[in-house]
Amino acid sequence: EECWSGARVELYGSFATSLFLNHSDIDLLVTGVSQHGPVVSHMRMLAKVLQKRAWCVSSSVRTLERATVPVLKLEAFLTAIDAPDVDVSTGTPPSIRLPVDITFDGHGSTVQACLHARDFVNRQLSNLPSLRPIVLILKQLLYTEKLNNPYTGGLGSYSLLLLVSAHLHLWKAWAPPMASLPTHNLALALLDFLHFFGVVFDFSRHEVRWTKDHLPVFCQAPPRTSTSPWVGNPLDDEHNVAAGTFAMWRVQKAFKEAHQRLQSPLPPVWASVGEAPPSHLELLFQQKSRRKPRERDRSRELESPSYPSTLAQASSASAVAATSPREIQRSRSSEDLGRLDDQR
Repeated sequence: EECWSGARVELYGSFATSLFLNHSDIDLLVTGVSQHGPVVSHMRMLAKVLQKRAWCVSSSVRTLERATVPVLKLEAFLTAIDAPDVDVSTGTPPSIRLPVDITFDGHGSTVQACLHARDFVNRQLSNLPSLRPIVLILKQLLYTEKLNNPYTGGLGSYSLLLLVSAHLHLWKAWAPPMASLPTHNLALALLDFLHFFGVVFDFSRHEVRWTKDHLPVFCQAPPRTSTSPWVGNPLDDEHNVAAGTFAMWRVQKAFKEAHQRLQSPLPPVWASVGEAPPSHLELLFQQKSRRKPRERDRSRELESPSYPSTLAQASSASAVAATSPREIQRSRSSEDLGRLDDQR
């Protein structure tokens, strides 16, 4: 309000839905300022004001004025939010920096859609308890594989959440006995998601869409030239939220390889050096350059007597222990998807 009286700030994105990781941005929307002039002038004014704040890394402030939705980007010192407004260069700044993206409501429907999406995601999280831990695991996986950015062909967070949500909605119909098991349902749902969208589902022939009641539908895709998958927006099913994911084949490959690693037994090589073996997920999130030696070790160990398979620590908030998890065996070919669509 120092710049504009009556202005408000809305939080959206991963921090508003508790789906943030340690590298996530804070997404803020400034509303109630459109009547004061064009958006670009607002960003420039706010940038000058924020650069003087003690908690702001002044060198990080920049405006992307030609983006589809203009954005003001900066970094904030996480431990100095409540510090007085002094020149931060006179002291020792904290080492933790938090990226912040600030947009304005001058772009109407584009920005307001972010707020509607935030509310939709929160409703899905309330209705599907397994959604949050599975999404967090998969977000970290895509980040580790550098496939989380749609600008480079990866799968965005919202698209990923919609795929997991669609899978969990239909999970109850596909495997009601397994879905009711409190101990194994999260591990099995994760494995089934990785197998279904990494191996079974053909994004060139089928689409993920939503009904008016926000229920998922897998349907036949019409002929098109785009290589991107179609993941409909539940709030506007004619809008493809995954339109920028031109390297979906790489995402599916990552899902397939993750499924294989989670199904593989852990090698007992750590016992000889007195170290506890890492969990499957710890191996899953390692960089490829660090993972290759262990993969070669595991291939040799597979020739020896099998080692008990363990899937543990599914998320920081929810631990899942599943000894030798049994994959749900069922055939879901493209014809199966068509039958599911007819049943729906």
